[in-house]
Amino acid sequence: MIRICLLALLSSLLFAVELPQQDKSHQAVNKALKWLQSQQREDGSIQDGDYRCAMTALCINAHLSSGITYHDTKVGPWLKKSLSFVLQMQDGTGYFGARDKSNMYGHGICTLMLAESIGMTGDPNMEARIRSALTRAIEVTVQAGNVKKAKKFRGGWHYNPTSDQSDMSLSGWQLLSLHGAQHAGFEVPESAINKGITYTRQLCNPKKGTVGYNDVNAARTSLRGVGLLCLTIRKNEADTDLSKTIATAIRNDPIEWKGPWFFYRAYYDVAGLGRSFPDYLDTYKKHVHNALLPHQDKEGWWHTPPGDNEGKYGKVYRTALAVLALTLDRQLLPAYQP
Repeated sequence: MIRICLLALLSSLLFAVELPQQDKSHQAVNKALKWLQSQQREDGSIQDGDYRCAMTALCINAHLSSGITYHDTKVGPWLKKSLSFVLQMQDGTGYFGARDKSNMYGHGICTLMLAESIGMTGDPNMEARIRSALTRAIEVTVQAGNVKKAKKFRGGWHYNPTSDQSDMSLSGWQLLSLHGAQHAGFEVPESAINKGITYTRQLCNPKKGTVGYNDVNAARTSLRGVGLLCLTIRKNEADTDLSKTIATAIRNDPIEWKGPWFFYRAYYDVAGLGRSFPDYLDTYKKHVHNALLPHQDKEGWWHTPPGDNEGKYGKVYRTALAVLALTLDRQLLPAYQP
């Protein structure tokens, strides 16, 4: 009886000990991935309705960022099924954003996912499909960047492949996807990347460290991370001071559980700092953990914070971006590595 009481006391003491934040983060990621896996449909998609191709690709990247690959005995078949769905959603022109109405957002997300997946599946037939799809997707992105535009939009991307405008949010996905594809050994015109970086630069305020949406004066807190990420795709000494100013602005104004584009911001803050100023991220990620970890549902998905405007994109969107925000510092995805 005494032994049972002692064991019960010891057990209660162990559960009373606060888990380290990093352990909590790993637990949250594992729970989130299991929930995402439970959302897969028969056709391999992870979400019904609009954006389902983009959301499925985002979920695949969340798994890869967490260290789960196509060779995983349990989750590997799940990943391949979802990957096959994404490949089937590409239209005849090579564009990924039409069939699920995700536009160039979806195209950039899917292209980036394929760049991270090439050479990883261990299936020759699947690899051939990825190579063909990625080659055609790159062509769509490059052509969209070459559309004749006014000087203020030149070098960037917007919602549709034929748009004559640009914005920083759409351009971030396209620029990172081209970088990822080039990193994977695919031919990407250097001019497309350089023009994208030039477009990014003109939206950055070198004194305040702000980044604008489609004009330097249209600054959004959620865009600082993506601006920083894009500036550092190429090692340009001329951008060193500008990058540090933006990184400092992110560090000095840490994310909290509130405000518009919360999940988008969390993802890009981590991605931008991790690529350019990892020492800043070492301290900043505690703010990301503090904002995210208490607000995960017991099922594994994330709720929306006060003032957020991303609820309409669904639980899958929020959860996939949350996982990426919690795992990108593991540096497992080549496109995000310094």
